[in-house]
Amino acid sequence: MVPYNQCKYGSLRDVNKASRLRLVPLVLLGWSLLACESGCARWHAQPSVDSAIGLPVPKPSPDSLDIETVLMRFEDHQVAQMQEIWLSVDETIIDLEQRLRLDANGVRVGVLRSELPAEINRRLSQASSQRHLDALERAGLASETPHGMRLLRCRAGRRKEVVLRQVAGEPMSVLTSIDGQLAGVTFGDRPTALFALTTFPLNNGQADIELIPEVHHGEPRSTFVTTDSGVRQESRREIKAWKPLKIRTRMAPGNVLIIAATQPPKSLGQAFFVSRTAKQTDEHVLLLVRLAATQMDDLFGSQEVNLARQFMEH
Repeated sequence: MVPYNQCKYGSLRDVNKASRLRLVPLVLLGWSLLACESGCARWHAQPSVDSAIGLPVPKPSPDSLDIETVLMRFEDHQVAQMQEIWLSVDETIIDLEQRLRLDANGVRVGVLRSELPAEINRRLSQASSQRHLDALERAGLASETPHGMRLLRCRAGRRKEVVLRQVAGEPMSVLTSIDGQLAGVTFGDRPTALFALTTFPLNNGQADIELIPEVHHGEPRSTFVTTDSGVRQESRREIKAWKPLKIRTRMAPGNVLIIAATQPPKSLGQAFFVSRTAKQTDEHVLLLVRLAATQMDDLFGSQEVNLARQFMEH
């Protein structure tokens, strides 16, 4: 009869070694979950298979793409650092007429096509540690503007929301000038300033990105919403949208769209991109929108492209 401590593995030492090997995937999975919880310091591609447990990630729809967003906050004395970033930005991606309209309303837009400026890299590296060291940051109470990076899986023409401010104190007033017409509106009841994001992937790997500024306000009301799975009831607030101030541009994978207020802040740009902190000071917000990956490429024929276009047009 074979002794118990030599059964199957040969020795008790081998048993312990085998047990430790079985724990390795679980340890790796734990570190992966911890890293996701704490946020990523830099943009990087995600694997299609979870190597720790061997489960494949569900295959995305042919008309889907991944958008990463980052909100960076600059204190008043750091505005000069934020302005230096614009030296590397191409602002001609928006046609001149729309650029003038956005500028009149205090919004500045451009795209980074090459490597990120040093200031952005530095802040991306510090973002995770700052969030975990600050108790208010962890609780989401440090500022009206949320902190960190988001990954959005977008379908062609389907709406996503990028929140900039959740105003907790006094009402928010927005003054706009569109085609020579001045208009002002004040929102109470904890309004939320955001961009409605829609995307349209192209079959060359690029995508058209559209952002429309909106404010959600008032008490939630029940409404019926049509989705892929049918019709469902949702609770939504009233929406004020400024479609004439939409931002639409074509981007390649890796391009980073940058949106902020003009300096000095004014109009809609001030309402959206200047937030208040828990210390009752102002912060200037820089929105980064990166096209991370798209499923559309030359492998997809005209049928898939036309299907994506139909989603976008509806």
